[in-house]
Amino acid sequence: MKKLLLLAFTAVFAASCNNGGDDDNTPTPNANMAKVKYTNACISTGALRVQVNDAPLQTVNSLTYLAGSAYVTVTPGTNVKHAFVIEDSNLPLASVNNDLAANNAYSVFATGTVTSPSALVVNDDLTAPAAGNAKIRLVNLSPDNLSESVYVGQTKLDSNIMFKQATPFRVVAAGTYQIIVQDPANVPSSRTLSAQVLEAGKIYTLMITGTVAGSGAAGLTLTLVNNQ
Repeated sequence: MKKLLLLAFTAVFAASCNNGGDDDNTPTPNANMAKVKYTNACISTGALRVQVNDAPLQTVNSLTYLAGSAYVTVTPGTNVKHAFVIEDSNLPLASVNNDLAANNAYSVFATGTVTSPSALVVNDDLTAPAAGNAKIRLVNLSPDNLSESVYVGQTKLDSNIMFKQATPFRVVAAGTYQIIVQDPANVPSSRTLSAQVLEAGKIYTLMITGTVAGSGAAGLTLTLVNNQ
């Protein structure tokens, strides 16, 4: 009987080892992948879908103007091609190439206008801010020749941000703020978001899109996006 019990225990132990043992040893899903968020900020486009190295991303499609995807996992590599495609016509709109590093995050924007499109890729530092703080940055996606400054409350975070430039994420105390983006040399370009709540632990992107001369959705617009 003792021999039978010993054999049974040995078999159970071996099976446990073969199955990976403790949960802590289970491989993390999507480990060693890059994360990428795609946004349609190109004026007068219809819905867009996305290709990576000419292969469709099945989960990123129907991106209407100012809409963005969640972060999706993409295989790391050098000179990775991100392409936006007009969904209705299946025609290419704009593309950009960059190196994707494992376990890093990025944002890719379609920008410009449908007749003069382009794309921008920026690195995303998704490290959580210290307790009681949020992080925020500005991405200038307006094809107007504006040199933007950004204010959160009374604090100027950055200045001289030109088309297709992005600031680093800046740390601010969590709270409710008036946010202003303006070109001091072009008063009509000033845009304000009032009573914006920046939550502790959250990470935000401000997008300035459209043009001063544009109307409706194509007008100069300030949008706050949660990166999480």
